[in-house]
Amino acid sequence: MLNSILECKPQKITIDRLITTTDTDEIQLITNEEEIDTLTINHFQNIGSSSHVSTNFTTMDKLPTFWQHIYKTKPKSQILKDQLIAPITSSELLMTIQSLPNNKAPGPTGITYEFWKHFPKRHHTILLTLFNNILQTGHIPSAWKSALLYPIPKPEFWNYQLEKTRPIILLESLRKIFVKIITDRLNKFLHTTNALQPNNQAGIAGSSTAEIILTIQTCIDINLAQNRKFYIMVQDLSKAYDRINLDLLTKAMDRLDLPNIFQTMIINLFKGHKNRVIIGDHLTNSFDLTTGIIQGEVISPILWVLYYDPLFEAINNTTIGGIDLQAEHLKDIYDSDLTENSHKLQLNCKLQGYLDDTTWLNNSLHHLEEHLRIADEFYNFSNIKINKSKCHLLTNDKALVKESTTNIQFGSTNIIVDVVGKNDNLRILGAHFNAFNNHNKLYHKIINTTNHMTHMIKKKKITEDMIIYVINKVILPRLEYMTQHIIVPTHINNRINIILRSAFKSVANLPKNFYTAAIHTPIAPNIIDFHDLQIRAKLANFYAASFNPITSDCIKILLLLSQTNFWYPRSPINIIQTFPKPLTKFNNIERFIHLLRNYNFTFTTNFAFSTKGDFFPIVDYLINLTYFFRYIKSLKTKRIMFLDQIIQPDSSFFKSWDEIRYTTPNKKGPVPLWYKHMIDQYTINPNTL
Repeated sequence: MLNSILECKPQKITIDRLITTTDTDEIQLITNEEEIDTLTINHFQNIGSSSHVSTNFTTMDKLPTFWQHIYKTKPKSQILKDQLIAPITSSELLMTIQSLPNNKAPGPTGITYEFWKHFPKRHHTILLTLFNNILQTGHIPSAWKSALLYPIPKPEFWNYQLEKTRPIILLESLRKIFVKIITDRLNKFLHTTNALQPNNQAGIAGSSTAEIILTIQTCIDINLAQNRKFYIMVQDLSKAYDRINLDLLTKAMDRLDLPNIFQTMIINLFKGHKNRVIIGDHLTNSFDLTTGIIQGEVISPILWVLYYDPLFEAINNTTIGGIDLQAEHLKDIYDSDLTENSHKLQLNCKLQGYLDDTTWLNNSLHHLEEHLRIADEFYNFSNIKINKSKCHLLTNDKALVKESTTNIQFGSTNIIVDVVGKNDNLRILGAHFNAFNNHNKLYHKIINTTNHMTHMIKKKKITEDMIIYVINKVILPRLEYMTQHIIVPTHINNRINIILRSAFKSVANLPKNFYTAAIHTPIAPNIIDFHDLQIRAKLANFYAASFNPITSDCIKILLLLSQTNFWYPRSPINIIQTFPKPLTKFNNIERFIHLLRNYNFTFTTNFAFSTKGDFFPIVDYLINLTYFFRYIKSLKTKRIMFLDQIIQPDSSFFKSWDEIRYTTPNKKGPVPLWYKHMIDQYTINPNTL
């Protein structure tokens, strides 16, 4: 249904001809079936091959000297290691089989997941005997080492060129059930032991792209607030799984202290593997998998994370570079020693990775190049290919933005990197980032996306329930993901809702002036209001990030920074919600907190960064949309935070400005605006104070 409504045609190609280029750059059209088979086999067999000779990392001394200590085994609990290779239980098998999806293409034998779902439970002991024998010996059945390869086109038209296709591997279903069980075990082991670097957690239980997106946006927010330059570079990896060196993968598994028999079993999944390509109505001859791991194997993403993790450790261990996220606030307003008597939080972010998506973060181009030098050495010996020409740089360095390109030394290569424009976005993991937090292009994109998808819907003959499903389960989740790191303004929310309601009215044959509240009512099947969805999603994300060990420090630093920005002795949440409308200087988390005031949300926080001095913060009496931050700047200079600092001991009168000036560290300047505001607003007779 969805494919038809959204006009998503299945990606299929017919390989009945191929276009190739000869050594003399002549273009040839190949139509001979045997030649097509030969070219197809040669392409997919060598898809991960490289020009340099692959090293056999059989011993530690084969590694470059710098990396030998990185690959040293990090001992883990023997109990947890034993759980990896413990006999598979019947409940474990049954749970895995029940979780299998339906309507998936089978492997060479044609046995589907549905077959195993209906396989008699009394015969599960046969499967358990096979699976546990594999766990004990590390040997993989020879029938599992054969698979079918089905080429599909990349997003662009393939133009009869195999380089513009990607392979779908159809593995034996029973093999996939077994590998799913050991993948779940490995996932649990890595999560429990914290074996991987905290910025390389893709596919591990409890992790998602949300942590990386929040971290990158936090880097942008804090550096803009503190007027510091930042450089965020994304790189493009080519054919990551196909280029994995199995010897080095063994070293990567040994580094995490995985049991030897477990390592052997993993490597044997890919050694001696053979593929046959589906071409039209026939299959090619089988060919060997000469390098890498199988992209369609369920365990492959985690194996890639293991393989890539040494680079993250090497970069995290460096003492230079990265983006420093830091915030500081007074512990006692009357203590002049700021170095010893202040709340301090600091987090350094150098690198973020999610599978083959890698993002470099730095406050200095020189330090970025030093990190890239380390990375380039790792890429060279690990056979990882980087498309260096496809790197992009997001920065608030106005000189670089104006030039639009810059030269960066990436290891041994000097590359020209495109710099993202001031009003343009850089797409990372599906989120769009702007170096100056100018999100106008993103607003236009979500509006255009909504218009495009609803335009397709309006042409279809579908029911009201169908369009409600498409809007709530397809369109809105896509918009919510694209905007998870920002607060969408009310006028954009309204625009999105108008477009969605218009599509619903068109399909349901409702008049244009139909009651809006009836479309969004929770009583009956309804279209979710985009504004309400944003509130729910961001509240859930904020809660999850606050308790996630990977992102909780980001939230704490943002709140501590807000506390300093608002010159507040306690949690800044209450003061933020006091304003009738958000100020232009609000960052994303402050806008989110302010947004919740309309829904009567209150926060009970165990805030550990209070400032001693008195009970009544002076800024509670200075809520002024026009001059608020001018007031704050003066109060910080004078080190005045509490009402007690500017009133007489009996609390009946304000002190004169001369009396106050005498007690402040900065005694220069005229009578500040905030003092005049207090006199005008909170004294019965301003002439008598």
